[in-house]
Amino acid sequence: MSTSMIPIIALGSAGLYSVAMIAMKFWWKLPGVGLGLLIVATLLAGATLELAALREERLGIIYTGILGARLF
Repeated sequence: MSTSMIPIIALGSAGLYSVAMIAMKFWWKLPGVGLGLLIVATLLAGATLELAALREERLGIIYTGILGARLF
């Protein structure tokens, strides 16, 4: 994997974690199987992308990038 793809992968992971977080906030208003599946799928996909990025770059850089991207 090219190191130039690492920022894109980290941003994708942050985006998926953000979608999961938003879906979790709606869980209390609209609980259901579909929303539960969305939460699980986005968390798994985000974690998969994060693991792919961690294979190529140091832990601190990836975590900082993902957390920083989630703040926007």
